[in-house]
Amino acid sequence: MIHSKTAWIKSRVDRYRQRIEFISKHPNHKAWPRILWEMNSSALPAGCPKSDYILFRLFRKSITNFQGYIPTNTWCEFTDSIAIRELIDIFDDKLQFHETLTGSEIRLPNKLGTYKNSEFQITTNGVSIKFQKGQTKKALSKLCAQKPSGVFAKPIRGSGGEGAFRLHPNMGADEVLAKLGDTDYLFQDYVQQHPILNEINPKCLNTLRLTTVRDVQNVTHIAAGFLRLGRGTAEVDNAESGGIMNFLDLETGKLDVFGYTTINHGGDTMKRHPDTGVMFGDITLPFYDDIVALVKKASNILPNPVVGWDIAITSDGPVLIEANRRPSVTTDQAIMGPFMKRPKMRELILRFTDGKGL
Repeated sequence: MIHSKTAWIKSRVDRYRQRIEFISKHPNHKAWPRILWEMNSSALPAGCPKSDYILFRLFRKSITNFQGYIPTNTWCEFTDSIAIRELIDIFDDKLQFHETLTGSEIRLPNKLGTYKNSEFQITTNGVSIKFQKGQTKKALSKLCAQKPSGVFAKPIRGSGGEGAFRLHPNMGADEVLAKLGDTDYLFQDYVQQHPILNEINPKCLNTLRLTTVRDVQNVTHIAAGFLRLGRGTAEVDNAESGGIMNFLDLETGKLDVFGYTTINHGGDTMKRHPDTGVMFGDITLPFYDDIVALVKKASNILPNPVVGWDIAITSDGPVLIEANRRPSVTTDQAIMGPFMKRPKMRELILRFTDGKGL
């Protein structure tokens, strides 16, 4: 108990040290007395913790007005409060999400099986076969035979890419069981991405996050978006796992000149992918109109007021990977500005708060 508390304290100290170093190295940071005053000032939005001041990068000299930023906790509470009750489990459970959209016009990765309650259930040619934990080797053989190029395993409940991994035919039973632990998993096709995305980062599937909001007439609008890019040997592209976020023109799908990592992973700004050297600003995402059409169709099937949709782009069009009813606000607001200054986000927030805002 004492050891775990000491470790927790150390991690907190290390994180704050990292953030102080990040601010100190930022070429546009305000004077430290000003930063400390602002962090403890009533000028911050109600409910905005000191951590959000840093994560939203409000310490920059160019930021003189804090109005319109939605604190992280406030946003989570808001999205929870407006969520359609019947849809919550569908969004939070990746297996339910897949089964709900199966048979619709929405293109999904193929479901190959599950691992639940320490039991594998592998589907081959429409027939499900069960394997106990002691039969892991047989289960993996059956699973990988369906997709020799690789299988993607992800926790049925989870976020941020935590626990997800690519399952290869040469992995041993003990290695796989160690990764699965006591968690329930969904096994799907490892989606082969479009050559343009493979050129930027071939080490993992790089996905697009588009956030939709529905207006009072139940019309769906694209309110935010960014491309996620893995780096190094990471098997996931999530920013929480050290990936790069590259924002885009929501009308055309053209990437911004700069990509960013979260402050917890260095807070870097870059024009090129650090591993491949590909310039971000030269790229317009393929099939962008089809992607927008896909998420709007999905929004009509699962009409939650706000959703973050994760899309893979293949050589023959978009594939919907999963969705999040609590899309992130931190780096998005840090780079693209406060949510309350974006017309569709503002309209959504005012509508559900009787015009008062958050």
